[in-house]
Amino acid sequence: MASLTATLLPAPTWADCAETALALVIDETSWPVTITSVVALPDFETDRGGVSLTFDARSARIVGQITTERVGETLAIENEGRLVLKSVLRGPAHGGILEIRGIDNARAAEIADGLCSG
Repeated sequence: MASLTATLLPAPTWADCAETALALVIDETSWPVTITSVVALPDFETDRGGVSLTFDARSARIVGQITTERVGETLAIENEGRLVLKSVLRGPAHGGILEIRGIDNARAAEIADGLCSG
């Protein structure tokens, strides 16, 4: 008979951002957007997780348009003029949620913890 071993894993870091203003930047063009929450998405097998940003309705439309029209380009996310992270757009992000993968778990948690607090 097989035995099972349970491992307690830390819960994903989640923060309610109370409408935190960010800027999405591609090349020299910047779009102001507002996030309402952010969550770290850990991957314990590879240690390469990510973050998920949820946007308000106005910003969700902007994100959907940018990520559809600019696939393959590098998107920077800035908070108060400081670079938070950069990622190449791999496909459209509709529905108000943008997931960015390939970030080590510790950095993803740091982003989720710090992004909404400014």
